[in-house]
Amino acid sequence: MKNYNDRVVFAHVAQSGSFTAAAKALNLTKSNVSQRISRLEQEIGVRLLERTTRSISLTEAGRLYFEYCQQIIHQLAQGENKILQMLEKPMGELKITTSLTLGEQLLRPILAEFIFKFPEVKLNMFYDNQRLDLIREGFDAGIRIGPLDDSSLVAKKLGIARIAAYASPEYISAHPGRMDLLVMEANRERVYQAYGHNKNTVIKASANELSTIYEWTLAGLGIGVLPHYMIRESVKSGRLLRVLTNFPLMDGEINLVYPSRVGATPKLHAFIDFIQPRLSQQLL
Repeated sequence: MKNYNDRVVFAHVAQSGSFTAAAKALNLTKSNVSQRISRLEQEIGVRLLERTTRSISLTEAGRLYFEYCQQIIHQLAQGENKILQMLEKPMGELKITTSLTLGEQLLRPILAEFIFKFPEVKLNMFYDNQRLDLIREGFDAGIRIGPLDDSSLVAKKLGIARIAAYASPEYISAHPGRMDLLVMEANRERVYQAYGHNKNTVIKASANELSTIYEWTLAGLGIGVLPHYMIRESVKSGRLLRVLTNFPLMDGEINLVYPSRVGATPKLHAFIDFIQPRLSQQLL
């Protein structure tokens, strides 16, 4: 593997015209600088410097190589400046994963404002109903509802989703006393713990996506266990009614989670500070 530090040393020697000056600038010994130059010349197979007891000068190959080494140093400096800027202000790609329903129902209406407000942040939203491995999949953070299953993640609470049971007027009139529940597959056990002590309770169907449960509920197939933010318009219009009001609610905490060993960057802090109050308003 090429030692690019040797090229930096060569560039300093070529620029200053002195082993002593280069050694001082790089906090190295003069002999170490000389060894590095000799190693570099041996590596590329050409003499870069002409040495005398009083001075050094660049060979023709040395002058050509110095131009390229200067470009390397300039690019390294630019990279360091970009990193420092990234650590000081929101910028760069921000990859966030969340469920399809959370993304469509709650986040999509407010994300355009974030993009306008932070033009140097390249927001990449990925909607998936599976809880993806943030580190392995290269995500900065995930937005999740319900219990957290990974203690290595830092969680920032964004709000509370009120979850309850709803049914269509047609289902209620056709099936008095029945409890045919329509639930998210991931919540099957939790729902049964909340409602299962009633002998009429049956989990009629489940799905891995809330919009499917919502459509089934509207169609009168059963009682849907759904978040309020998803059904509020249908409740206002009378298409759905709150049922099982004597049974416990199943409120779900919405959290933004990110890997603890990575930490929150300025772009992620900006996203959290932006999304938190707006999401809370959406959940009212």
